[in-house]
Amino acid sequence: MLNKTDKLISLLNVQVRTLAFCGLASGTRLALPDNPDAKVLYLLDGEASLVGADAGCTQCRPGMMVFIPPRQAFEIGGGAKAAMLAHWDEAAVPSGDMLLVAPAHGARAAVQFACVMIPAQSLSFRLLHDLRRPLFEDLSGDPTVTAAFSQMLSELRNPQFGSRVLVEALMMQCYVHAIRNQLRQPDEQFLPMNEWRDPRIGEAMLGMIDRPGAQHSLDSLARGSGMSRTMFAQRFTRAFDRSPMEMLKEVRVNRAAELLKTTSMSIDAVAAAVGYESRSYFSRTFKKSFGMDPTAYRRQAASLPAQVLRADLWPDGD
Repeated sequence: MLNKTDKLISLLNVQVRTLAFCGLASGTRLALPDNPDAKVLYLLDGEASLVGADAGCTQCRPGMMVFIPPRQAFEIGGGAKAAMLAHWDEAAVPSGDMLLVAPAHGARAAVQFACVMIPAQSLSFRLLHDLRRPLFEDLSGDPTVTAAFSQMLSELRNPQFGSRVLVEALMMQCYVHAIRNQLRQPDEQFLPMNEWRDPRIGEAMLGMIDRPGAQHSLDSLARGSGMSRTMFAQRFTRAFDRSPMEMLKEVRVNRAAELLKTTSMSIDAVAAAVGYESRSYFSRTFKKSFGMDPTAYRRQAASLPAQVLRADLWPDGD
């Protein structure tokens, strides 16, 4: 039987906007975009330095996973004295693609890493979006994570039907291992577990997760928790950093996204399963969260193309 934390994690629907496996030549550093996406870096090989304007310089070794909050500018360098700067050319990186980024001019890669960009709408990494500074997790002792990224790279090199679904499932696996690692730390900061400290708030959240299609309302959720509307709304918002009805909408659209990816249910059936009587209203709500309508999301989820980034991403030079 799933415990409360497991049920919370089971809700988290990992969405990958872009997956890139990158190689940097010695002396080269790459400026990551300070866009609304959260970023997850995983160092595969070589020693690298990660530099942020307000975070100083951190040396990273293979097996290190770094969670970078959105809208924070960072550079990753291939070596301590990386001088040649390249910028991540977002115009050359179509959203939704998997990419192989090789060092310019055929140079040997001194550092190899994976970079995963997570959209701001993703409930699965909403807690990551609440971070104020990068989070470093040493997963070098966990062969499962290394194997997962190796399989992602295999999918990238040979994309097939269902590649996106498989990549996101593998990323979810890595996410869970990072949570486990963080929960073993005395200064745990990855998941604010206080949402489960009040069992009444926890039960309300579980009700949304278990029954997303039910006719939940602020009144019914407060009544089920044994609190007044005002007290329930205040405590829930304090625990989850959003109102009960905002959370319900996120639970529903993320459950819908999972059904679109993993079942052949019609759009009408998916809408009904997550509590929407109107398909048009469901489609508008879904598009606000995911940037595309349910039909387009299902089509994109079926496969991911792979490509090699243009060489003009990198600066001129030897």
